[in-house]
Amino acid sequence: MISEPTADNKETNIANKDAGFTLFDKDFKEITVTQFVSLTGGLMAGTILSTFSNNLLIVPGLFVLYPGFLALKGEIHGSLCARLSSALHIGDVKVAVNAINNGKNNNTASTREISHKDKKKTRHILFDNIVASLLLGIFVSIILGIAAYAVVYFIFKINNPEIILLSVLAATIANIVMIPFTIYSTLWVYKHGYDPDNIMGSYITTVGDVVGVLSLIVGIVLLI
Repeated sequence: MISEPTADNKETNIANKDAGFTLFDKDFKEITVTQFVSLTGGLMAGTILSTFSNNLLIVPGLFVLYPGFLALKGEIHGSLCARLSSALHIGDVKVAVNAINNGKNNNTASTREISHKDKKKTRHILFDNIVASLLLGIFVSIILGIAAYAVVYFIFKINNPEIILLSVLAATIANIVMIPFTIYSTLWVYKHGYDPDNIMGSYITTVGDVVGVLSLIVGIVLLI
């Protein structure tokens, strides 16, 4: 004989359904908006590239360097925001989160302050990640520039060692812009109640594509 569900069980089931629906709806909105921004940013990066294609063609081997350079930006800054997101979720990095009190007739926002010890730990983790990202970006850009130079030299018989300097210079410019932007964006997203895992990956990769193209153009202008 099948027993009728009790009132407590009904309330529990309704609460679980509401919680599941809210969670799905929130994640769906965050991911959808981020993908839309990613598509728009990709079109913007392609438009910039096509606009300045004549400037890029004057550097032998640049289009050998270009795909790896953009992948480098996405990997470094995407990994940076992923590490920060994990640190935020497990509590190693703490920010003053806006706590909202949702009452029937009272919706107020307050800020949960963090201790001096937590601030010091957060600054230490951020500093380590900044240094690691800068050094990794410079090191990999050197390897990437050498690879582009070797391909152009051995296949096309063009001796253009400036491609190595361009790779390092453009990577440095991109890192100066992207590292602070990545950190600030990740902390801002988490502070305002959003999940960085849903938002930051494709968002930072897309912004990195745009900044990467512009940094290559600026590097060409400075070298030539």
